Amino acid sequence: MMGREALVLEIADLLAAQPDGARAALCEDALHLAAQPAEARAALCAARLSASFGLGEATIESVLAELSMAAKYELTFGEYELTHVRQLLALGERGCVDHLAELGVTPNDRDRLAAHVFCADRPNVTCGGAFSPSWLRVARGLYSQHMGCENMGPLLYALAKFAKARRALEIGAGYTSLWLLQALADNQAELRRYASLERQSACSGLLVADVLEASAARESVLHCVDNLAHAQTTAHRVADAARELGIDAHLRFVQADAWTLADEWPQGPAELLDLLWFDFGAGGRLPQLLAAWWPRLAPGGLLIIHSTLTNALTRAWLETVRRPEPGAEPLGEVAHLSLLEPHKRYQNSCTILQKRGDGYAEPIHTLYP
Repeated sequence: MMGREALVLEIADLLAAQPDGARAALCEDALHLAAQPAEARAALCAARLSASFGLGEATIESVLAELSMAAKYELTFGEYELTHVRQLLALGERGCVDHLAELGVTPNDRDRLAAHVFCADRPNVTCGGAFSPSWLRVARGLYSQHMGCENMGPLLYALAKFAKARRALEIGAGYTSLWLLQALADNQAELRRYASLERQSACSGLLVADVLEASAARESVLHCVDNLAHAQTTAHRVADAARELGIDAHLRFVQADAWTLADEWPQGPAELLDLLWFDFGAGGRLPQLLAAWWPRLAPGGLLIIHSTLTNALTRAWLETVRRPEPGAEPLGEVAHLSLLEPHKRYQNSCTILQKRGDGYAEPIHTLYP
């Protein structure tokens, strides 16, 4: 009896959190669902959780690649216009297995596919975006060994995704531009999806609602600045590649000199940048460039500079950050981390600076992790 009373109280609390007009509809939906077989309820639950974690937006292509099934089934899935996981989720787990059988997928493979698709605790966006094989094929066309960004691209993608950057500026366009563009596109889609789920109380208590609403309203934009003068540049191909990947709406390409552009940059809090990426040979003039652009970086924002550790001019600047000289113009409170690719002689490192603004003022949300 106590178990039943506790359940009733829990349901009452959930209903009390809803607007008056929504409670009757919720009760009707719940009663309808309760009358369904357990398998149907489980399929709906898995589909909803998968939607919450973004799996529905993953491509069939990326899932087949992850399971090493692309060679066997990619053409078949394409012929039947199955492109995204959400199409399989809509069938329910049993319906998904049956449909895969109709397509000629072998019993073992269809069980693996269904288990993969309906895994409710899959991390967000581990498929899709920059993890798609078709995306990587396009990006490969902008890679230049001379630029040394084979590991910088994925690192920039991860940093921008983790920090949920929305406005970024890149000086020195090319291969890394696509990684940053995809991160910004993913951030915009993810934040808007989570804001919608929060409004539906689908992720109640898990998200920071006011941050989501504010972030979801912002457009994701990457300003790419390049004078197209470098002999090995692939910057001139960025716009076409972004268009092919469907992320060109986030691109603002500026053919200009980065040394003077900062003076023309719009002023005001709304124009502050979340991420700066310097990927060109500033050398001994780096302090001058930093003085121009550092005020344009928002508190908490990231500045990433390529090739800082093993060339003399940039290393000299880095030492002034590590150990500021008396009377030097300070950056304010800043966190910094430098990473080295030890196997490479050139283009082998980066330094990440975080502008702390008012210090370490992140809010405390929970007692435990």
